[in-house]
Amino acid sequence: MALKALVSKVSSVVSLPLSLLLVIFFFLPWVDLKCGGQEVGHASGLQLSIGKMSLSEQMEKMQKEQGAEETKKDEGPDARPWFFLGLIVPIVGLLVGVMGLCGKFQTMPLGAALAGVGVLGILVVILAANVDYTDEMVRDQQKDSASAGAGNDEMSRQMEANMRKVLTTEGTGVLWTSMVLYILLLLCGAANIVVEKVKLPIAPAAGPSSTPGA
Repeated sequence: MALKALVSKVSSVVSLPLSLLLVIFFFLPWVDLKCGGQEVGHASGLQLSIGKMSLSEQMEKMQKEQGAEETKKDEGPDARPWFFLGLIVPIVGLLVGVMGLCGKFQTMPLGAALAGVGVLGILVVILAANVDYTDEMVRDQQKDSASAGAGNDEMSRQMEANMRKVLTTEGTGVLWTSMVLYILLLLCGAANIVVEKVKLPIAPAAGPSSTPGA
């Protein structure tokens, strides 16, 4: 029983700073948009969720040079509301850790909850790592060409092909660190599950000592 209580307490304590960091990371850049290896913009978990992107200083300068009217035309990336899980999941992790410290969870429920938080978080990171802005940028270019009345289909196709070659979307260090933190949460949960399943030997009760030669 002492080992189970120790594992539950340690995993609850560890889960609190990990979950707090993950909440903070939700507002930091998750993915970078690069053109020919040069960063042109990035998006945090929040920005992925609502369909926004922060442009690099160089890109902002280029847009200002094109004029305010041209800048307004930019619709931005698609909203992906499911990435709000990147905020909800670590908040749940915080609540689980607090409840574990308060003794509201037994070993097995605590382990299952932490493991569930870890698995959901890992899935969110994998989804974010597979975000690709290239199709959206090509689609915007097609809209611009259509509104400008461009009639050269061959030239438009060539521009799209070039964009697909040079545009890449890459996960940032924050995103991959989030993956590591979620794996640690998963391990905390797994430790509780394992210690609950293991049958610990029960020490025999100490009896009255016998005096030889009595």
